[in-house]
Amino acid sequence: MPAMFDLISCLSPRRAVAALASAAWLLSACGGGEAPSSAAAPRPGEPPSAPSEPTDLQATPAGAPEGLATSASIGTTGGTLTSADGLLQISVPPGAFAHPTEVAIQPIANTAHGGRGRAYRITPEGLHGITPMALRFRVDEAMLQGSALGAMSIATQDDQGRWHVHLRPVRDEAARTLEIQTTHFSDWAVVAGAQLRPGTATVPVAESIDLSLVTCAAEADGDGITATLDACVEQPAAVGELSGWAVNGVTGGGYSFGTITEIPLTHPGPSEIPHRARFDAPVAVPARNPVAVSVRYQELAPGVPPVTLVSNVLVTKYHDCRWMRDTASLHFELELEYRYDGPGPEGHTSLHQSGAIRGELQSVYQNDLQGAWQALTTQGTAFLNDLIAKSDDTWRLSGSGVPAIGSGIDADRSSGAQLVVNYGDCTYHFGGRVAVLASSGKPHDPPRVTEVGSFAFGSFVPIDRLDGIGGYKQMPLRDVAGAIGTYAPGGLGYGVSDGRAAVRWIVHRMTY
Repeated sequence: MPAMFDLISCLSPRRAVAALASAAWLLSACGGGEAPSSAAAPRPGEPPSAPSEPTDLQATPAGAPEGLATSASIGTTGGTLTSADGLLQISVPPGAFAHPTEVAIQPIANTAHGGRGRAYRITPEGLHGITPMALRFRVDEAMLQGSALGAMSIATQDDQGRWHVHLRPVRDEAARTLEIQTTHFSDWAVVAGAQLRPGTATVPVAESIDLSLVTCAAEADGDGITATLDACVEQPAAVGELSGWAVNGVTGGGYSFGTITEIPLTHPGPSEIPHRARFDAPVAVPARNPVAVSVRYQELAPGVPPVTLVSNVLVTKYHDCRWMRDTASLHFELELEYRYDGPGPEGHTSLHQSGAIRGELQSVYQNDLQGAWQALTTQGTAFLNDLIAKSDDTWRLSGSGVPAIGSGIDADRSSGAQLVVNYGDCTYHFGGRVAVLASSGKPHDPPRVTEVGSFAFGSFVPIDRLDGIGGYKQMPLRDVAGAIGTYAPGGLGYGVSDGRAAVRWIVHRMTY
């Protein structure tokens, strides 16, 4: 079933005409004419800017690496490879490669128009297989915020920086996946052609927030498979495109959980209707919180079913970050990787330590000034492969599998994370640890819980008002001016102080 993107039409400067295509990807086969404005969308709550002059389809910079890479050698019999976060799987059929090939997935920043979640660089870049390979993306809760699976597809970036979106991905609503077939490797991302922004928000009781529809345009590539993406913009909807603003499934909302009202257009054009609405929070925190603010979006193309775009709005008694006082649990993700090969206290040392964990931080302490959350988890993956070559012996320690939780004397080696928030200035401190069952491989040396590595901030840092709590940084093994924190190697890394670890962390409400 096709995804929902507005494809530029020579018949209308506003949007394509549904009669030109049988899918939501409405194609343009003519030269000249106007294209939708590619000006940046204003923030929700601000009026849209005046239309700009038509521009070429916009290229974006290539995404920078952010997170753990995975790799595998795949031969002529085929095979699979999954990203460290489990959201992308490559399936290579038999005969796709003429000889064994080292395939890698590197998470990168998603710079695609309408991008959702992280993008991924699949290498060898530019490799063309003999037969099509399958790319399957799993869409998580954070990626769905403000959109819907039916409005999403998969896009790839070319060497000119332009993104080409697949017109007809295979969607599995039950498994919440998107899948396409391709014969080449490059940068890939999930994109959404229609979004309700903000996709999630907090608002104090008796106050309001504006929500807007943002759509993405695309121009057909001529192969019937992909279209080139242009910028996503906030603009008036067409008659029949948007309807049914609701809160918790009730059209218009209700007094006890909040109301939603369309914001009229100042100067509506022919066949244009409002694309923005204002949510007014109730005077008290509702029993069901957050509330679901939704609107029905119908792409104007034959055979395309409507989708419901949902923004989850948390109603709180507080302003700024103090809403977190009422949050019993927060979802977190953490990735770390450290490699070292050089001299060590005991001899030549080779360390490879990595992990990707996730779980639910539980509130353990709250007062007017500060809140703290902690978590232990076995969700994710952990890897340790350390070696020390001594003059008369070789020490090894290795393990891989699910993150481990220690007990007894190993309790302090458990996989998990801790978050502390200062409510006075909205700053936070974060730290985490990854552990795994590891062994030297020697007889009578059973695996035991071993720390892979850990990190902690050196001080409190501000919560980003737009992106919240999260980041991707290089952390040294000792205090360095300007570094956000330090990494402590586990395994056989005791006493090693050189190099830097790559660390990624993100925290968001489980109620997203």
